[in-house]
Amino acid sequence: MTVSEAIAAAGQIPQNNGIFPASWINANFDVWIGSSEDVAAWELLWDAREAFGKAEVAHQEGHAGAPSAEALAKAKESLLAGEGSDWCWWYGPEHSTANDAEFDALYRKHLTGIYVALGLDAPDDLAKPIKKLPERALHLPPSEMVKIKVDGRESSYFEWLGAGLYSPERRSGAMHGRVFHLRELHYGFEEDRFCLRLDPFPDALTELGNSNFASRSRPPTKS
Repeated sequence: MTVSEAIAAAGQIPQNNGIFPASWINANFDVWIGSSEDVAAWELLWDAREAFGKAEVAHQEGHAGAPSAEALAKAKESLLAGEGSDWCWWYGPEHSTANDAEFDALYRKHLTGIYVALGLDAPDDLAKPIKKLPERALHLPPSEMVKIKVDGRESSYFEWLGAGLYSPERRSGAMHGRVFHLRELHYGFEEDRFCLRLDPFPDALTELGNSNFASRSRPPTKS
C-alpha cells in the first residue's frame, strides 16, 4: 500500500514531536553532511533540483521555450541518479578509495546531465572536483638532535622536542571496522644512536596481553 493508504488505515495516530537520526553510523548524519565536501555536493544537487523544478513548471504551464516531456524525462533520470544517498558517504574525510576521482566525476556528470537535458548551461562548479586528496597521516621530520633518557617515561616536554612525529590516519574505513592501536610515533637522532618512541592508545596495551618487548643493538660496522 502507499503511505497515504497506510495512514488512512491506521486511524488515530499519536503525534511524534521529534525523530531520532537512527543512522547506523554514530547515530547521526555527520558522515553525509558534516564536511565542506558534503555541503558542496548537496548544494550542487539542490541547485540542479531547483532548475529541474522550474523547467517542469514551465512545461506544465506551456511557456515558450519550455523543455519537452522527453527532455524532462531524461533530466529526471539524471536527477534521480544524483539523489542517491550514498554519494555523500564518500565525500568528506571519513572514507576514501582508489577510485575517488572517477566517483567524483560520475556524480558531477549526473548533475551536469540535468542541465544538458533541459538545454541550460551547467554551473562552472560542476567542472571542478569536489573530492580532495585524503590526508593519510601527519608527518613532521626531525628539526634538531635530541637527548633521550630511556626509562619508559616522558621525563620532560623538551626531551623529545625537535624529534620527528608520525601520527597515522585514525578515521574509520568504509564499514567503520578498523581498530586503532598506535596514537603517535616519535623518532630522533642522538650523536651515536637512533631513538624511537611508540605511543599506543591505553586500551591497546591491555589487548597485548603477555607480549614481551625487547630492543637489540649491534656494534657499528667498521669501514
